[in-house]
Parts: sequence; structure tokens; C-alpha cells
Amino acid sequence: MSEVSTRASAFWVEGFASTLNLFKLQRKNSKRSLSNKRFDKLFTHELISRKALGLLGYIIGRAIRSFLLVLGVAALTFLLTHVVA
Repeated sequence: MSEVSTRASAFWVEGFASTLNLFKLQRKNSKRSLSNKRFDKLFTHELISRKALGLLGYIIGRAIRSFLLVLGVAALTFLLTHVVA
């Protein structure tokens, strides 16, 4: 279980660091024209939303896997108690 929490926290740290890097790049490119700034903002928000969707997909996938694991253990327990006994 600690491996899962370590992986999840590493995922959060990586996402946070990449978001900070995007904001640094946006600040660095602040001398561009207004149209380029608008494009940068849209592009940055698109990347952040992709990261958020990826994180949401990861969480939902883990929840489904955990649910299926619990369901499998319950089914195995039911079979062992009713069929074998």
C-alpha cells in the first residue's frame, strides 16, 4: 500500500512541478505581442486541463480496480463458504 501512496504522491509532485514550469514559461514569454499572449494562455490552460483530466482518469481507474478487487475477494469468500462447506 505504501508503494501506491508513494506513486500517487510522486504523480502529484510531478504534476505540480510541470504546472509551475508552465507558469514560469508564460512569465518568461510576457514580452510577446498581445495575440501571442492570448495564444499562450489558451495553450497553458489546455495543458493544465489535460493534466487534470489525466489525474482524474488515474483516480477513477484506481477506484475501479480497487472495487473489482474487493468484489473478487467477496465472490471468492462467498464461493468458499457456500460451495465448499
